[in-house]
Amino acid sequence: MSNSKVEMSKHTGADYEYDYQQLGEISEDTIAAYCASLRQRFDTQREAPEAAEQWIARTYIAVKYLLSASVMLSSAEFASARNLRIVEPYLLYYALFNSSRAFF
Repeated sequence: MSNSKVEMSKHTGADYEYDYQQLGEISEDTIAAYCASLRQRFDTQREAPEAAEQWIARTYIAVKYLLSASVMLSSAEFASARNLRIVEPYLLYYALFNSSRAFF
């Protein structure tokens, strides 16, 4: 652990700072560059809120499809263990279908 403390508030622009212990050596330039890139990203979202809203909606829908696929796969596993062969193709097909829809 490092004893040299970096003042984050001068890079973030915040009026407060949390107490933390720095685990590794990170240069001031790296921290400043990261804070600047975050600030630029959030400024872009303020200028075009439609893009941010679209990104949030797409992420939500993708997570919903992945959750559905994981539920179907666990149901297919249960059906296989209980010898319910008639539902296995349905569950496997829609698990694959929903997981592929999450990526598009």
